[in-house]
Amino acid sequence: MIFSKYPSLLLLGLGLFLACALPQQTRAAEFAGRVTVLHGDTLRLGDTRIHLQGTVSPPSGAVCTDAQARQWPCGDSAAEWMAAAIGDQPVSCHGSAFNPAGQLRAMCYVGTRNLNGAIVGAGWAVAEGRYGRWHESLQAKARDAGFGLWADGTAKHWRWDW
Repeated sequence: MIFSKYPSLLLLGLGLFLACALPQQTRAAEFAGRVTVLHGDTLRLGDTRIHLQGTVSPPSGAVCTDAQARQWPCGDSAAEWMAAAIGDQPVSCHGSAFNPAGQLRAMCYVGTRNLNGAIVGAGWAVAEGRYGRWHESLQAKARDAGFGLWADGTAKHWRWDW
């Protein structure tokens, strides 16, 4: 057989097959341009929905209840904060995996400002999952200062079932 005579040819063929067969979800992706803010932690660039990796914020339209049982539009407030943080500047995002909702999990930047850490530090999102560990100190500062969702005890009473 040709492969027993030339094992490197077999390895090359196998490598090419695997490279072509890898699902799109595992390939690195980079996007840059003007985005639309969908939620505090979710952007859209063209047809691609991008989730700020390691963060969770209430979705647009979500209502939170503070420690005094008052309701307020926390989801819209988180989205408004993100829209103001971005302004009319281009956003660059780097990701390598898609979440179950089909959103690219990515680290996103305006210039050199990391939006993932910025929204957690402003208190409009919480650190979540393995990548959220990078933002835990920012979350602690936001909590201690009473920023965003941490104002009036909202984050303590935040419902996670949206």
